[in-house]
Amino acid sequence: MTNRPLRVFLCHSSNDKPAVRELYQKLRAEPWIQPWLAQKKNQILIRMKIENKMQ
Repeated sequence: MTNRPLRVFLCHSSNDKPAVRELYQKLRAEPWIQPWLAQKKNQILIRMKIENKMQ
């Protein structure tokens, strides 16, 4: 078992935005969960590039 937080990536269609934002807020309330909500398509690519450089 690890002490690292659970990292959750939330990707959605525009029709699902309200429900996914609500889910995101609920996940953020949990100290052991680290959610990430992509608001725009280019945020996904930027995040992936940063994480690849960190590895």
